[in-house]
Amino acid sequence: MDVKHAYLGFVSDITMATGLVVAIALLAGAPGAVTLQAVVVFAAMSLGIVALQNHLHSEHRLGPADKVTLVRAAVAAVFAGLLFHGDTASDVGWWLSVVAGIALALDGIDGWLARRTGTASAFGARFDMETDAFFILVLSCLVWQLDKVGPWVLAIGAMRYLFVGAAAVMPCLAEPLFPSKRRQAICVVQVMALVICLLPAVGSRPATAVAAVALLALIYSFSYDAVWLIRRAAH
Repeated sequence: MDVKHAYLGFVSDITMATGLVVAIALLAGAPGAVTLQAVVVFAAMSLGIVALQNHLHSEHRLGPADKVTLVRAAVAAVFAGLLFHGDTASDVGWWLSVVAGIALALDGIDGWLARRTGTASAFGARFDMETDAFFILVLSCLVWQLDKVGPWVLAIGAMRYLFVGAAAVMPCLAEPLFPSKRRQAICVVQVMALVICLLPAVGSRPATAVAAVALLALIYSFSYDAVWLIRRAAH
């Protein structure tokens, strides 16, 4: 019965989050094509959540902090719905920045909530990290789509996935890393920088400068972790 209730609760959470995707898109005045694309993206993300739970042998149940992360995943899906719809993304520029700012604020709540409620888990930490990575990827794509920064800005969103790909060649890069406030802070900097770039009042030149600083910080962070993992493997 507990397993059944866990599945029902999970399905309920995903259903409500899907409704949130539709609600956010409608409030933004997005056309049907954008809403449909966002729902499809979120459906794919939901399958990814199930796959991650199975991979980590986690129960199909979302704790309080996981539900906050699910809201951020819904926001990321709406932003993904705007990809390839440049005119719509341009029309809702201020709305994009506000909603992204709310998602960034929520990113600081889920970890605190997990510790506060004693529900921290390997799944929750990984779910949070993958949601951050996908959101940053989508934001970098939107910044490029809106012609704020050149295509090199996509490196910000691709960095996490390039690191995972490199681990296939160098298995030592797949080893667990030590907890790091530096890593967390630079992740927040990436989102903040991309949100600033999306602001309608920010032109191409300042956006390019902000994105360049964010990318350099990200390269430093990944390089530091890569060198640490390689040195540890060598010893």
